[in-house]
Amino acid sequence: MSDKDRQAEPARSRHRAGFGQRPPVGAMPGTLMRDPDAQQTQVRIVCYGPDRIEEIPFQGPQSLPQLLDSWAVTWIAVSGLRDVELIAELGNVLGLHELALEDAVSSQQRPKVENYDDYTFVVTQAPRWNPVHDGDAADLEHVSEQIAIFFSRAFVLTVKAGEGGRFDAIRERLYKQRGRVRKAGPGHLVYAMLDIVIDEYFPVVEHLGEKLEALEADIMRNPDREVVVRIQQMRRSLLAMRRAIWPQREVVYALAREGMPHVGRKTRIYLRDCADHLTQLIEMTEMYRELTTGLLDIYLSSASARTNEVMRVLTIIATIFIPLGTVAGIYGMNFDPQVSPWNMPELSWYYGYPYAIGLMATMAGAMLFYFWRKGWLGGRDPARLLQDD
Repeated sequence: MSDKDRQAEPARSRHRAGFGQRPPVGAMPGTLMRDPDAQQTQVRIVCYGPDRIEEIPFQGPQSLPQLLDSWAVTWIAVSGLRDVELIAELGNVLGLHELALEDAVSSQQRPKVENYDDYTFVVTQAPRWNPVHDGDAADLEHVSEQIAIFFSRAFVLTVKAGEGGRFDAIRERLYKQRGRVRKAGPGHLVYAMLDIVIDEYFPVVEHLGEKLEALEADIMRNPDREVVVRIQQMRRSLLAMRRAIWPQREVVYALAREGMPHVGRKTRIYLRDCADHLTQLIEMTEMYRELTTGLLDIYLSSASARTNEVMRVLTIIATIFIPLGTVAGIYGMNFDPQVSPWNMPELSWYYGYPYAIGLMATMAGAMLFYFWRKGWLGGRDPARLLQDD
């Protein structure tokens, strides 16, 4: 690794950890930071009304005022944050505040909604990956990407770092005139986007629940140290999920509130349904977080039980050999039987050795039978121990 790569590595690590691309300390408000790792900026424009729809090639920010005057709704989709100058120029043409543009370019802004004079600014967090299509993920801690939405009575501007395609289902509905999107205005288009973002969390949260169930089975079967690491990873993933989902409920509730500009009365009913879905996601996430704590307790209990089992077996073995060692110690005393008839008469006995071995075996067998009767060896039903006692 070169020196340049070593210097850039901490910045990339902070970016992956969720700090985002932020202006340096002391920078002017509204400074847009360029991320060298960001994708190339692309702009896609879809104009529609109740009776017609058309996707228009982007010919520069100066062409937008004419589109806003000619169409009922103009949807400007910006993907990729490398060309911050283009994004700033779009903001100037649409009359967007510089601080709102700074938040839109920042990759990890907290979900929020802000009202300005002529438009509303919404920030939401969408899942980065879908377990149904992308399979399992090695690291679930960073599970969301930011989507910034500006909307007024004439336009909707979406700004996100990832590639386009997340809202293709909405475009299909627009072209095929499904639902109320074509007739309901920009507010309903924003609702449709939020609805897709919220629905995308369900397979992710359900996938985490399935991993927790498999983790619980592994703990019961083989509670090794690797399980603890997996539990901690799951807790971090659920914490990141909670940070992404919890503030979005406040955003949806704010949009569904009476008096919110640029959001129609009928659209607010749909937004309340989104709020219910978010509540369900939050409850699932909290339940899984509590389950991870319970899994950690189960692991500690299982590890303690296994340690106790090992100690019990070792104690039983030591208990058996203590009297055997006593017998062997007695027979190992060097008292000459020829000096006195009381000095180890068994040494002169013809069957002394078989008698000593038999005595040891009898004592060991008697203790094993006693341990078995008590259920200490697992040979008796523990439920009947109290009845036997």
